[in-house]
Amino acid sequence: MPRRRGLAPLTIGLVFAVGLLVGGCAANTEPQDLRELERADSPNDALACPPGACKAEADFETPVFAAAPEAVMQALRRAVEEQPRVELAAEVPDPAQAIYVQRSALFRFPDTIWAQPVALPQGASVILYSRSNYGYSDFGVNRERVALWLGLLREALAAEIVE
Repeated sequence: MPRRRGLAPLTIGLVFAVGLLVGGCAANTEPQDLRELERADSPNDALACPPGACKAEADFETPVFAAAPEAVMQALRRAVEEQPRVELAAEVPDPAQAIYVQRSALFRFPDTIWAQPVALPQGASVILYSRSNYGYSDFGVNRERVALWLGLLREALAAEIVE
């Protein structure tokens, strides 16, 4: 009697092929003024903004730091460099922002994260916007990422937080 082959090799091959195809998918790295952002209706993004700086409703409030906008962005850049599968995709001057792409571990789906400094009377802050490039829902991944990045920034500039 011939031996029956299981589906495991076929399944593994299919998962690998899908991962290769999706891993090559491009991320949206177009600059956008986050102060004027209009969020989509889908639950696959997260926004952090200092009070009153964004037109869209934010999920998180970013702290204000007694530092220059450039110093806030440098601290964020150093903190983000340590995160897995993150690459700096672009830096643009107008509006000043850094655009990152972070890919998921298994299928390498790209999420785009925009970081835009904001000069304020008491110092500076940053707007962070993270969104999935594919799919309707992200299972809270972008929200968790923005919370993590804000925490890393708070740690890096703890002495500079304006109360």
